[in-house]
Amino acid sequence: MALRKWLINVGSRLVAKRHLARVQEIPDARRSFHRMARLGFHTPPLSLFLGDTLAGRPALWVSSGVKSREKVI
Repeated sequence: MALRKWLINVGSRLVAKRHLARVQEIPDARRSFHRMARLGFHTPPLSLFLGDTLAGRPALWVSSGVKSREKVI
């Protein structure tokens, strides 16, 4: 894990910061950030993300390893 953390940190410093400093539009910066995050971090297998509303506010239900909404914590 330490090596992976170091690689992500170096990649951030050398690539992402310079690129984000040149980006003019916010949507472009978000897309770039999401691309870099996908390269460095992976979700566990069988992960389930469900968007919903709770008390009128947006919520995200997250579960790992189950595919049933009833078992989501």
